[in-house]
Amino acid sequence: MQVIWLAFNQSRFVVHRRLGAGAHGDVFVGFDAYQKREVVIKLAVAPSPPAENEVRVYNMLSSADGIAELIWSGIEHGYHALVLEYLSPDLATVRDICNMTMEPALVACVGYYMLERLEFVHSRGFIHGDVKPSNFAGVSYVSRQQIIYLLDFGLADRYMHDGVHIEEGLEPISTRCTPSFASINVLRTFKHSRRDDLESLIYTFLYLLRSPEGLPWDELVVILPLFDDVWEGYAWLADIKASSTPHYLFQGFPEEFAHMLEYVRNLHFDETPDYQRLKDLCLSILEKADIQKLELKFEKWQGAELSVGVAGNKMGGIAH
Repeated sequence: MQVIWLAFNQSRFVVHRRLGAGAHGDVFVGFDAYQKREVVIKLAVAPSPPAENEVRVYNMLSSADGIAELIWSGIEHGYHALVLEYLSPDLATVRDICNMTMEPALVACVGYYMLERLEFVHSRGFIHGDVKPSNFAGVSYVSRQQIIYLLDFGLADRYMHDGVHIEEGLEPISTRCTPSFASINVLRTFKHSRRDDLESLIYTFLYLLRSPEGLPWDELVVILPLFDDVWEGYAWLADIKASSTPHYLFQGFPEEFAHMLEYVRNLHFDETPDYQRLKDLCLSILEKADIQKLELKFEKWQGAELSVGVAGNKMGGIAH
């Protein structure tokens, strides 16, 4: 998408520079002339059902902790634009720039808040649909809140209608899947439910723990386009993930991580997850690391210096 200069909503929002690309559009840093602050502007060629869906979801989740503020949305210049509050770089970007590895205590602390975000989204009847490191960020430049934010609701969908869970079945996944982080069942073309968001989250934990190596199957994902049948490629990847036991994947890390993956892989399609059980496993990791206070401190974020705070003391941290 070539965007040299655009302004939206009577020139209130001006596009400045490109941040990156998504499955359904591009993301830019912009400027809000009214509030004199930087914003994020997501642009998709109109009409864009994913953008329209994202606006609906943001409107239903607004004002909650860890959900970015939707400042404005509309269609102008042939684009569907979403203007959101500006957050710190996402976890994947920080990891890639700094070639860093998070220690287990930090992953457990960050993971606790990630679980809270998904629990909230699920409590509103939605699944996120694309849980991965690039969809989490840690600091609001407006409020300065140092909490975990869940981003990008373009693939969010309802799993509950009028109090009734959707029926289990098959569906195409070509537009609903980031293969490296997708659950086994989603790769096998089963409909997405809460269990799949959580399985993707545990793979996110593994990714953060293993950086800079990444996930064990990342090198295999790049050959998926070589398959004549896309479904055959996804099924092959699903079998590889299924053959990788939780304890094998998390070998060398606290056993609680393996227990999390073991638990979510055994959830039924319409089963309500025990979020507290998963959060308690995060707390167990922190307790074993002699961390009694659940507190995130993001310091010198651009330089990827993070810490888990204990009554003002640095614990956990980053291994470079």
